[in-house]
Amino acid sequence: MHYKAKEEEPLVSVIVPCYNYGHFLADALRSVQRQTYKNIECVVIDDGSVDNTSEVAGLFCESDTRFRYYYQKNSGASSARNYGIRMSSGQFLQFLDSDDLIMPEKIELQMRVFSGNSDIDIVYSGFKYFSSCEENMFTVNDELVEDTWTPKVSGHGNDLLDVFFLGNIAVTQAILVRKKAIQDVGFFDESFRTMEDWQFWLRFAIKNKNFFYLDNLRCLSFVRKGHSSLMSDNGLLNSDSLRLCNWMIDAISEHGLSQSWVNKAKRNYVDAMLGVKKIDKKILFDAFMRRHLLKRFLDKMMKK
Repeated sequence: MHYKAKEEEPLVSVIVPCYNYGHFLADALRSVQRQTYKNIECVVIDDGSVDNTSEVAGLFCESDTRFRYYYQKNSGASSARNYGIRMSSGQFLQFLDSDDLIMPEKIELQMRVFSGNSDIDIVYSGFKYFSSCEENMFTVNDELVEDTWTPKVSGHGNDLLDVFFLGNIAVTQAILVRKKAIQDVGFFDESFRTMEDWQFWLRFAIKNKNFFYLDNLRCLSFVRKGHSSLMSDNGLLNSDSLRLCNWMIDAISEHGLSQSWVNKAKRNYVDAMLGVKKIDKKILFDAFMRRHLLKRFLDKMMKK
């Protein structure tokens, strides 16, 4: 199958990391095929799967010239996404986890925002959790309601830092981003096994990239419930939580943000994490306060 795109349409690369989710992968890739925006390529990165991922991806590659498949030794979602970025040819990037879906008009409507606004770096929209694919789930009606934790904000990152320090702004697949912005900010930090997307978008905000929230139910992403073993691993969450706390403080110090940002990062981060998982508040707070860098930074601020 070959799709002819309009000559003026920029290429969008859809990057799909997959690890042992061959049983969900076809649904994800069909949601890519359904896109009304046709000038796309789909880059499937097999992160060392031992199931039928390669066979499922192969069927799409054989039937649709826009699909490509690559294999790597298991290295985690961030590594797989980074591999996909390196293998992509598009000017814009859409990330899609292999068990999730996007609405048919999602890319087209977000690309319309980019086409009229050359200064925008990231367009994002809402999302909805789902358990299984339903025939009418892509129908926009009164019953289609997005989940509500996504903050609906637009503007340059430095003006939105209070939102970014409070928590992640969106699920990864809700976002469409200029590739040149990623080349400026840098790739996903592969040392994070969880919360890598929060840290990624926070780096965009610190770099003062321009965000735009497109409030349109036809742009929704669908996130499958209950299939992430990493997010259910409390030990890993605790470890990455503390590391992200430390990274935030380093970022605050490096970029010369005011002392109030230290307090915001500490308070908001702990509160946000307690709302997601049962994490010992005292452990997080003590880790923050024991940091030599934090003490040194606060001492410096008090002398000003």
